[in-house]
Formats: sequence, structure tokens, C-alpha cells
Amino acid sequence: MSNESKETTSMSHGSWRADGSLMHTNSTGAPGWGNPKGSIVACADSNRPAKESSWALELKAPVQVQVELTEGCNQNCLHCYNYWRPLSTYKPETKYLSVEDIRRIVGELRSNEVISVTVTGGEPFVRTRELFALLEEAQVAGIATSINTNLSLPTTDDIDRLASEYPNISLLVSLLSSDPDLHERLTTTRKGTYAKVIRNVNRAVSRGLRVNVNMVVMHENLKEIRKVAELALDLGAKTFCATKVVPPVHARAADFFLSHDEVLWFLSELINIENDLGIHVDSLQTYPMCMLVGTEAFSRFSDHACAAGISTLTIGADGAARPCSQVPVAYGNILREGLPSIWRRMCGWREGEFLPEKCRDCKILGSCTAGCRMNSILAGLKGMDYYAEPEKILTADREHLLARGRRERNLNNLPDRVGVSHGLKIRAEAFGAVVYLLEPWGLILINKPASAFLTAMDNKPFTFKEFVKASGVSNDGDDADVSRLFYRLFEKQMLVPM
Repeated sequence: MSNESKETTSMSHGSWRADGSLMHTNSTGAPGWGNPKGSIVACADSNRPAKESSWALELKAPVQVQVELTEGCNQNCLHCYNYWRPLSTYKPETKYLSVEDIRRIVGELRSNEVISVTVTGGEPFVRTRELFALLEEAQVAGIATSINTNLSLPTTDDIDRLASEYPNISLLVSLLSSDPDLHERLTTTRKGTYAKVIRNVNRAVSRGLRVNVNMVVMHENLKEIRKVAELALDLGAKTFCATKVVPPVHARAADFFLSHDEVLWFLSELINIENDLGIHVDSLQTYPMCMLVGTEAFSRFSDHACAAGISTLTIGADGAARPCSQVPVAYGNILREGLPSIWRRMCGWREGEFLPEKCRDCKILGSCTAGCRMNSILAGLKGMDYYAEPEKILTADREHLLARGRRERNLNNLPDRVGVSHGLKIRAEAFGAVVYLLEPWGLILINKPASAFLTAMDNKPFTFKEFVKASGVSNDGDDADVSRLFYRLFEKQMLVPM
């Protein structure tokens, strides 16, 4: 285990699971793994009311950063969330990060112990030279890297180079339909673009690269979800994601919003797809918990929470730092100042500055994070998420709320003795630590007792009973939390048989 003072799949919007594991792209404001008594417990089941002044966990720096390599793109998607690309003023190429910019940015991320980077844009493969420079700098820095791409531009040589030089990278590929004509119409691209995407996905998978497919769901392709999932499975994708469209800031929001029923239908369909096809599914957007209460999607998707300015930020092609790729407000420029001052300036996102008034006293705010701020675009950042239904929480059973996202975990299936994985890394935090693996990717938040225990047990075998004893738990509730933490560490291969 390396103890350095210094996320798996790539995903586009950076949401976190409430159990503390970074989900593709992203933990939330749920308070960390500690409790007032300092025992080792999991934030997954910590539902104490959030305080306005400290409703989100205070990380010393983001754990994940999205880097918009370029503002240029070879597509002109109708739903594009790039705020600088209104359809009336679209240009194929504008700003991009130079190799010198990239070196400075990666150096700053490394010195502040940022764990993972997602390269996005625009379309990253518009600037192939700069893209590979970024991948190389990140690899040398020990930063996990993924790419969000439409995958219509890479050459065979590009894909072969990715596979040979950066085999641990993952690709999140946008695929809007199984029908070439519909995909090309929604992306406003010429005939034959769809075929290039499919060919390149096949090439990437055949070379052993991890490919995940994301489908942005809107009215025009809503009923295509299962067909695209079947295509993703046939292509060899590891994960199929269906993500509701977020209205572009330059478009009429009403033209893009799916109805509540449509969103609930496609989330239910995602669950059916996973059960029927056996492919792992996900959704990359944040959903207000109150929207999902009473539906089958609650236990599967209510643990997705907004990470903007809490555990992630976005660096634009001009170096400007924003809390989220969809938010057009910059809090500084990383090419002109250090990351710590920018991160401190974003404290409002962690202190509840943009929470809707009606959500501030909600008993599950710390787990929900009030949905997506960009879904409140009609009312401004402080408005209610378009999909929020807060009245549902008032009548919801507390045990139902606490059980969100939990799965049955049989500790009897675990080995008698385990040890800490040699690849486990620790990033110290005021609340404890972020523990993570780069390969296979995994990340969990733990408190100080848990961090101290894992550090002390480096290269030493231990049992589950020893783990529980060291945790200092004093009641059955905490004991259950420790059991879930132990299982989660083993599930993420942070603990291994010995």
C-alpha cells in the first residue's frame, strides 16, 4: 500500500454514489465515514440532517476533474450542453489547451493530489496531438484518465496507440440510436458518421480497451433505449448508460425536458435491460430522491448525487475553472493561479449557497443534494429541480429512505483472512481519508479510525472480527455499518484474500 500525501468508467456528469464510492465521473454531501464517537462506520447509511454551513463533505481538493481539451467538435448535437456553442454561432474550432497548458494543469492537479481526470470537450480527438500529450502527462503523474468521445474521428493508428500505450484508459462513447439515420440527425452529422463510430468501437474493444456507451435520452430516441442497449452489448461495451437530456443553456428548456413519467419509464426500462441482457447499466444524471420515492428506480438510482464543486470541477479549454461542465460561471483560471484558491472560492457549492429554499430543511438533504442545479434552469441555479416532488418525502417511510441503494451482502462468502491490497493509495483528509485503487478503479471515503487501521495493517492479514473490534462500535447499528464498509472494501478489491 502506498500512503501518499499526494474513478469504473468515464462518465459525463460526475455524480457520486451515496455509499462513498466515486461513480464514473463521481461522493456527495453525505457526511464522511465517521460519527461523533469516531468509530469506523460507512457514510452510505449516514442520514443525519445536513447543516447549511457544512452540508457537504469538505475535501481539501477535488478528487476528479474534467478537462475540456478543446471547444471544437466535428458534431453539432441538438442537445449539446456546451454553453459556448449556441446553434446560431457554431464554429468547428475555437479555443484549445496547448501542450504547455496541459503540462501546467497536470502539474497543478498532481501537486494537489487529484485522483482522476476525464478528458472531454468539445470532441477530444479534434486535437489528437494535445490529447496524447495530456494522456502521457497524466500517466506519468499517476492520475487515472478516461475520455468522453463521439469516437467518429480516431484513426486505426489512434486506437492502436491508445491500446498499446494507455491500456488502462476507458472510453465513454456517445451513441444516440441504433438507427444510423436518427443518430446522424440528432448529431447533425453527414451520412456515414454512424458507421465510423461502430467501426471504431469494434476496434477499441478488440484491442482490449474498456468501452462504455452513453445514450442521451430525449423525446426523439426515448423508445430506442433497449435497441441501443442490445447494440452496446453486441459491441462488447462494459456498461450501458441512459442519461436524461439536460436543456442546453442556449435553447428553450421546454423543448428538451422529458416528463416525470418518461424519466421514470426509462429508469425502469434500464433495470429491466440489466435483468434481461446481463449488461451493467447506469444513468449519469442526478435525480432528486423525492422524485423516485415509491418507484422501483428508488433503490437503484436514488444514490446518484451532484458532485459539482463538492468533489469535482471542470477546467475549460481556456483554463477557466467551473464547478460543473454545464455551469457557465468561472471561479478562477488554473493557468494563472493555483487550484487551492480556486477550490476555496467554490465553497458556496459545499455550503449550500445554491440550495432551493424548500430543500434546506429536508431530512435527507445530505444524501440527495437537491437534484441537479441545471435542471432548475427555468428558475435559476437556486430554483427547484424540475423533477423534484418534495411532498413525497413527508409521507415516505423512514426505513424505505434509509434502505436506498443497499444490496444484500453475505459476509459468509468472504475469506477468513484478508489483507490490504498492495495497490491501495490513501489521500489524507481532515475527516479521515480517500482510499482508492487505480486498477481496477475504485474509491471510498473513510474516517480517521478506518484510515489508521488500514495503514497499520499494511502487509498483515486480519479477520472481519478484528476489523470490527478495531472499529470501536458500541451498538448493532454501527456494527451493521462496519460490516457494509468491510464488504465494500473487499468488493472494490481494496481488501484481498491472504
